[in-house]
Amino acid sequence: MGDLVQSATAILSGAQQRAEEAAHNISNMATPGYRARRTFAQVVSQADVAQGGIAQSAPTLSMKPGGLSETGNPLDVAIGGEGFFELRGETGSLFTRNGQFSRADDGRLLGPGGRAVQGAGGGDLILTGTEFTISANGDLLEGDRTIGRLSIMTFDVNKAVLDIDGLLTVSPADRETVDAPLVRQGFLESSNVALGDEMIGLMEAVRRAETGQRLMNVYDDLMGRAVTTFGQAS
Repeated sequence: MGDLVQSATAILSGAQQRAEEAAHNISNMATPGYRARRTFAQVVSQADVAQGGIAQSAPTLSMKPGGLSETGNPLDVAIGGEGFFELRGETGSLFTRNGQFSRADDGRLLGPGGRAVQGAGGGDLILTGTEFTISANGDLLEGDRTIGRLSIMTFDVNKAVLDIDGLLTVSPADRETVDAPLVRQGFLESSNVALGDEMIGLMEAVRRAETGQRLMNVYDDLMGRAVTTFGQAS
């Protein structure tokens, strides 16, 4: 009986997680550079199963590239290849593909949430003039003068932690600089969320929930029969 309840619980939990995941992805379809969340079941050991363990799920990100759209805004920047922009967080570096930047009153280049965009080698990037360009390798130029370079890092996303704002954190030991990035000024990378895939995911979640509910109904029916049988026997 216990195995039946655990199986139903695992199915219902997975269905809820998939539905929440699809809803989150759909709500971020318009977020530049957003990476769709995906969850895969992890296999538990036989020892865990014997002790009543159930399959857990491991969230990760889809790294399928989003399309590039031209905006003409010099503060919009997209990465055409691998890598993530580096931002300064309260406790360390944060990483994103969202290059919808802005400029603070003091000239600092700001990323999502007003976090300072970091330059290669560390430090905030500061624009001293009103006219600037960003080269294909990430150099910030004011006229012929190079004032800095965008820090673009790469890492295994499976080793990164995703926060509630959709930004990534990763250990310094697990990240490295992209030596030859492909940067496009005046462009934004779109979300890689596919609405059709998310709708299918929602339908799958509903079917899983229905399966889990049927298992619980079977359990309730069996328990009812057992109680009736024992009652008659006494």
